[in-house]
Amino acid sequence: MEKGDDILRDRFSEKKLDDEYDCIIIGSGMSGLSCGSLLSKLGQKVLVLEKHYIAGGMTHTFTEKGYEFDVGVHYLGNLGPQGKDRKYYDMICQPEDRIDFNQLGQKEHLVYDRMVIRDRTQGGKIRKQVDYRAGDKEYLEGLYLAFPEEKEAID
Repeated sequence: MEKGDDILRDRFSEKKLDDEYDCIIIGSGMSGLSCGSLLSKLGQKVLVLEKHYIAGGMTHTFTEKGYEFDVGVHYLGNLGPQGKDRKYYDMICQPEDRIDFNQLGQKEHLVYDRMVIRDRTQGGKIRKQVDYRAGDKEYLEGLYLAFPEEKEAID
């Protein structure tokens, strides 16, 4: 490929096809691309087909009226240096393509998301706010704090 070619927008053309493939994958979402990557590393000749005009499934972005929107995954867990799911991610990516992830959240409490529950019967008054914090222990502590009567159900 020439530098600057966008393989994610490489439209289908019958002329581009070879005569034989070991595997044909329908759909270029995370699962399809992951399987295609792993199979090709095992020596399989793989064709990934996608009906949308851009590959990536729910992992791509689009722009409308000057705003960029991401449509899929927003948070990935356990992908830090010692993350228990890191080994699966590393199997899919080439060593030179490895992506290092940043910790989400505010520095002090690592809050990465906030849920606000409003009371519809009282003009939208905030009834409860739940901060989702990074880390298993911190995440559970936030839920316990917001819903102390539901500790057993949370566990």
